[in-house]
Order: sequence, then C-alpha cells, then structure tokens
Amino acid sequence: MRAHITRDPRQDTTSPGGEARGAAGTVGGDSIKPVFIGGTDEGTTSVVQRLLAAHPACVPVPRLTFLSEPGGLADLVAGATRLDRFLSAIRNDWYPSSPGLQGLCPPERFEEVVDRFGREWSVHNQKPARRLVRGLLGKGLSRSPHVYWVEASPANVRVGPILPRIMRGARLVIAVPTVFSAMPVAQHRGRHHVRLDALLDPNCQGEYLALVKFLDIADHGQMRQALRADIRPAGAASEPPALKRRFWRRGDAEVDSPGGR
Repeated sequence: MRAHITRDPRQDTTSPGGEARGAAGTVGGDSIKPVFIGGTDEGTTSVVQRLLAAHPACVPVPRLTFLSEPGGLADLVAGATRLDRFLSAIRNDWYPSSPGLQGLCPPERFEEVVDRFGREWSVHNQKPARRLVRGLLGKGLSRSPHVYWVEASPANVRVGPILPRIMRGARLVIAVPTVFSAMPVAQHRGRHHVRLDALLDPNCQGEYLALVKFLDIADHGQMRQALRADIRPAGAASEPPALKRRFWRRGDAEVDSPGGR
C-alpha cells in the first residue's frame, strides 16, 4: 500500500508538471470510496487501474472476485444466488485463490468477518454486505488517507447497477476498447466510459481530462507522468485484445460486441 499522504488529494492544486501551488487538509479514513473498473478483459481494465494508481488520491486493491463474479456478493444482494452457496464459494474458492486478498485479510480475520456476515445477512439490509467488503479489505485500508480505493475486474460491468447498493458512493469506470470508438456512449451519474484508444493517444487529452473530472481529483503530475512514460508506450506496443461475444450496455440500449459466437 502507498505511503500515507498529508494533503487531501481532491483539493490538491499541484500543476501537471508536479509543482505544488497550495495545500489542503487530510482525509478521514471513513471517507475512502471505491472506484470499480470494468471492461471487456483484464488487460483493458488494468490499464485504467494502473493510471489511477499513480495518483496520490487512489490506492489499488486486489481483484475482488467474491464481489462481482457469478454467484458472488452482488448476485446475493440481487437475489440471484443463495447465502449457503455464496459462503461455500468464498471459503473454498475465491479467498484461497486470491493471495492479494489473503495479504489484506489473514485467515483468522477472514473467518471472523465471514462468520459475522453469515449471521447478520438479510436481503432487506445492505449493511452486512458493506461490512463484509470493508472487513476483507482490512483495517489498514479503512484508516487510509486516500480518497478512493480502486478495483479492476471485467465482471464489474455485469454487476454495475448493484455495486452502489453495496458500497455507498461507489463509482464505475468502464474501459471501452478501440472497437467501440465509433459508438455513441451515454454517461450516467456514477458511471463513466473511457475510450482506451483515445486515452492512449498522445495527441488526445480529452479522454484523460474527462476521467479526472469524473472522479473530482486534481490533474496530478504523477498521473500524467505514468500515462506518458509507462502506460501509453506499453499500450502502443501491444495488440488489441480478442473480444468474446457478450453484451455491453450503452445507455438504455444493449449492443453486441464483435467476435464469433
């Protein structure tokens, strides 16, 4: 996890070049909010997570498979799976297969958090679900001075409407690959689409600045440096990912992604 900062990154007036032009107060631990990044594949979502992780307002967290995968917490909240099935999957599959989550929440703490969730769970009360996510992310994150924790998983697109019900103040960033560039993309409150080809284009600043504005964070020199020196060169050197056939929501219409059946 990143070293603690002493200024509120939301009010950071650092210039794009990195020169400080002002100061602000600290951020309370309980104010840290989630940014969920969804997309067509892990490569697409990881680009946006890496970019945001370079900003001092943001701290990356491991992929939370227990939250967005089929049969996960979002499905439980939506009534699409049963409590016993969810508890079995998180104990026997998702937690054992996530070294990152184990690093944040050791086994003894994990059992304590999950047991409490099993006792308190109710479809009419989202607090136990919220408490489960916070508990598994560890006490250190709850005391973090960052503004956002950032998680990336392609499956976040599937459960996008459920995530704010679980985590209040959650924001969803959907990374749209090059093949969708010509499509009109509707933006909604709490949800933002990033066109990856425009983000990686050194001659295009609009996509980057729109993401900064959506998250209400400063246009920070560290993030610009990461985009210019690391993310854009890596993106230019890689081939566009092959897309599987699936549905992606654009406003009120659903469009089918390219690719074979």
